[in-house]
Amino acid sequence: MNKHVLTGRPTADPEISYFDKDGEQKMMAKFTLASNHMHDKDADFFRCVAFGKKADFVEKYVKKGMHLLITGPERNNNYKDKEGKTVYGMNFVIETIEMLDKKKTEQEADQNKEEFMEMTEEEMANLPFK
Repeated sequence: MNKHVLTGRPTADPEISYFDKDGEQKMMAKFTLASNHMHDKDADFFRCVAFGKKADFVEKYVKKGMHLLITGPERNNNYKDKEGKTVYGMNFVIETIEMLDKKKTEQEADQNKEEFMEMTEEEMANLPFK
């Protein structure tokens, strides 16, 4: 079984490209995810790739610095360079992606507080429910 879970932040906005597969145009999104070590300031960097609908989601919503949780397999990305030497690499293929950032900023939460109306005890006593 080849399934991994990563948390981290993209080091740049995703790169979007298209390729032809079986006569059909497919979307691909790529970015590098920086994942901090738990007990020090070092980080590991993972090349992440998404295809199809997941790539569309990444294009629309993922930005540099967002905190993400990603699951999926790691796949070989080996190829031959111009001199015929094999270049070894790995890609983390996104199966699921979740944004871990807060839904609202503190400023937005403060603005929402201002929408509540203060009531006197007399007004509260006249409410139709108790």
